[in-house]
Amino acid sequence: MMGLALVPFAIALWRPTIALGLLAAVLPMYLIRFSVGAIPTTLLELGLYAATLGIIARLLHERKLRAIIVQGWRAFGSYRWPMIVLLGSGLLSAVLSSDVRAGLGAWKAWYFDAALFGFLVVLYRRHVWPWLIGGLASGSSVISLWGVWEYVARHAQLQDGRLNSVFGTPNYHALLTVPIIVLLLGLAFRERRPRLWLVAAVAANLLALYFTFSYGGYVALASGVAVLGLFSRVYRKYVVIIAALVVVVGFLQIGTDKFRRLGDFTGRSSAHVRVQIWQASWRIIREHPLVGIGPGNFEPAYREAIPHIVFPPLEWLVALPHSFPLAVASQTGLVGVAAFVWLLAAFFRAARQRRDWLGATLTAAMVALLVHGLVDTPYFKNDLALLFFALLSLSLIEAHLKQASPDYF
Repeated sequence: MMGLALVPFAIALWRPTIALGLLAAVLPMYLIRFSVGAIPTTLLELGLYAATLGIIARLLHERKLRAIIVQGWRAFGSYRWPMIVLLGSGLLSAVLSSDVRAGLGAWKAWYFDAALFGFLVVLYRRHVWPWLIGGLASGSSVISLWGVWEYVARHAQLQDGRLNSVFGTPNYHALLTVPIIVLLLGLAFRERRPRLWLVAAVAANLLALYFTFSYGGYVALASGVAVLGLFSRVYRKYVVIIAALVVVVGFLQIGTDKFRRLGDFTGRSSAHVRVQIWQASWRIIREHPLVGIGPGNFEPAYREAIPHIVFPPLEWLVALPHSFPLAVASQTGLVGVAAFVWLLAAFFRAARQRRDWLGATLTAAMVALLVHGLVDTPYFKNDLALLFFALLSLSLIEAHLKQASPDYF
């Protein structure tokens, strides 16, 4: 595995922007886990650190390291303090958690690595955006096409007959691809004749998303597209088309067992399971209001809390609370919630100030992510954390994509 690290290191020495695009393309590589000595890591993390070392070596050779880092830090602008508070609150929660090793490991993957990736994107903010979006498009298309093939060829072996691609659950695939789909839609349809590769990437991801039968993903995508139309006259005509597709998908789902049980709060339905998890999460928050239980400590805390809510519960093993607000509050407390709210407020302000297609598209992608977060957890996974910070950092890029226009916002 260590030998593979030479690839992103060498690419970063040659072209840092391509290395960052490659990392965006291989986000699911966090699923390949191993240890370096006593420290657990993933192939994605190793690639990130190798690319970082390559970039540092390049800047040292060019004698630009200090100047570029200072410029990048200044470019973070209004993100600086909320990021410091976010990283600090997560670290404090990890150190004070009942399982410090698990807490620090989760903090490293979900906070430090994600912020590092975002910082590298900002360092190369003038030239990185096509490589980053190209990486997200190609990587998501590959896992989507793999998932579609698996859905067709191995349908009987899939969990509940739903597409899950390389992930353990269909919802994980939807969580990763929905913001990317919105991002690609914004890029594709800003022109009268969308580029073929973008249309192909959107089509592959939409097809895979449909077969996940993730209703949270469907609603999140619809919300993102609606925001595109709301904030941009350029995209408004496409909202009608997407709305029609949503209606068609809805009709196709009527009569399925999953649809019939959508509002069923009895038995072993998804809604009933979530209610129990949310009740246990709220109990955890009440018991640890300020700094939470620490990143990566939700599952043991849940097992301790759930018997006080219901016994026996529908699920004993729950890694996260299927809710972004509850996940943040339970693991990092009110301090962590305040940091995320502060960071998101800075993001929406920065995106709006761009007054271009990218600002409108990033706003829509983040709204889709947050809407999905009402029923699932779109951050506390290695790939999702890096994607979140990629969206943040893209709002700061300085490429001359399009002049500010009244057609946006």
